Amino acid sequence: MLYGPALRLWWMYDDLYHLHYQLTHAPVWYLFDVRAWQEFSAKVLTPLLFFSLDADRVLFGLSPRAFYLHQITALSLCPAALYGVLRLWLPRAWAAAGAFLFLIGPTVSSLSTLLMVRHYIEAVLLALLSVALYILALRRGSWALAAASGVLYLLAVLTKEIAVPLALFLLLIPERDLRERFRFALPCLAALIFYLGLRLYFLGTLGGGYGFAVEPGGWARLVLELPGKVAAEILGDSSSAGWRMLGAILAGLVAAAVFVRGAALRIAVAAVLVLAPVLPVSTKFEPRYAVPAWLLAVVAFAFGARALAERGRPFRLLAAGLAVVACAGGLVANRRDWEGRFARAERMSIENRSFLSLGEGDFLRRPLSPSASLGELRWWKEEMWGLPRGAGWFLDDLYLCLRGEEIRRLWAYDPVEREVKDVTRDLPAIRRRYCSSIRREVPLSAEVRAQGPVLFWELGPYPEGSYWLVMADGAQAIEVPRIGGFQTRGMEKLALRVKYRSPEGWVTYSPELVVDLTRGPFRWESLGLKPQAGKFRPYGATPPPEARP
Repeated sequence: MLYGPALRLWWMYDDLYHLHYQLTHAPVWYLFDVRAWQEFSAKVLTPLLFFSLDADRVLFGLSPRAFYLHQITALSLCPAALYGVLRLWLPRAWAAAGAFLFLIGPTVSSLSTLLMVRHYIEAVLLALLSVALYILALRRGSWALAAASGVLYLLAVLTKEIAVPLALFLLLIPERDLRERFRFALPCLAALIFYLGLRLYFLGTLGGGYGFAVEPGGWARLVLELPGKVAAEILGDSSSAGWRMLGAILAGLVAAAVFVRGAALRIAVAAVLVLAPVLPVSTKFEPRYAVPAWLLAVVAFAFGARALAERGRPFRLLAAGLAVVACAGGLVANRRDWEGRFARAERMSIENRSFLSLGEGDFLRRPLSPSASLGELRWWKEEMWGLPRGAGWFLDDLYLCLRGEEIRRLWAYDPVEREVKDVTRDLPAIRRRYCSSIRREVPLSAEVRAQGPVLFWELGPYPEGSYWLVMADGAQAIEVPRIGGFQTRGMEKLALRVKYRSPEGWVTYSPELVVDLTRGPFRWESLGLKPQAGKFRPYGATPPPEARP
């Protein structure tokens, strides 16, 4: 009922890349092919994600609707499993409140529209089932149930690494004594050791990561920013309803810490366990990274509300009020946030489908899909489906200024009619307006250096505003923090331009900078005196006195 419109969506983001990887490797490669895992674009070990997607492909072919139906079915099972786990301790009402809150969280709603994050959903589902069997094993003294819990835990971590800390948290659950908890957690701990061995064997490292990277001096800043980033994803669109939901949940969490014996320690340890794994990739924080923290929050809320309700009638009314505020506010926040998320996903789907009909010289203006995703779509279009060749796209309008003569017809998404339309007749005006608005007389600087496979940068001189790395004259563009780093995946040279957009709205670009990652760091700086003032200088060099503004 909440997320059914996702069935209308098409392939997006990494979907076609995953399918491409499946088709160009041996059947079930994800279970045995070390080389394929080490050549994969990210240092992750998620074989059951590929098994899940492969099962859909074998059963239903390349039908996006079937893939999304699987996705929403798995997502629907998660609150049912959470309800079952909470019922091991809580009355029906509080277990239902926790499960409902989990389902309507904006960070969970984001999972319904992205097939490439299915492993988050299925890892949560398997982990919850593992916890349920572990508790039953403790209560019944059953090693068979403990072994089954270990198997489900292993499947969860092979689905997504977010489940890895669970084996350690089991030891803190207040059932029996620590010695018994440890004994019955042995299957899960053995599964953890086995997983780490598999990871070392397949990836050659226990670490991993992809996308943005962190300099040693940047960790403290990331740690301080992480709670705010998690809270922002939990809030979604930051509506007043979302704030009411968050306030009620925090009140329940405080009640759990105060009134439930040992809960403060368990919440603190759990917070570290769920946040530490996402810290390395939190420079650009994605909604899915907040899913484990959201699960912790709603579980703590359910226990806190029950603890309040047991302290007498006034507290029982307070607990009921918090539950109503949290659930009602959360539902309103969910619908508002979902509207924006689905509109974005629908636009991306429409743009990707429309790209299939574009011919030579046709260009799609500023699509939402990343350039790598569009490149994968082009491969499917031209090589697999034999559709017209020669279509292109650009993510930054600088392309109009530098290579606008290549465009035979220009296409762009119309949010009112929700379709991609031919806007070729507006091309001269769009080009003239954008190209004349670029300011060339303002200062801009970039310090760039490579450290192993990571490219680090510091852009300036403006502390406010947004910075972009623009490649291929605007065909590719990615918004980046002013100080940051990115995994270069073995590249030796990189040609890019730095783009800056001020809070007032004006834009400037650097000339194309060819970064040789094998020759050490360098600094580029334009003092803004005239368009040709920018030039390469060795790293650390300062301009002569007469050139300083």
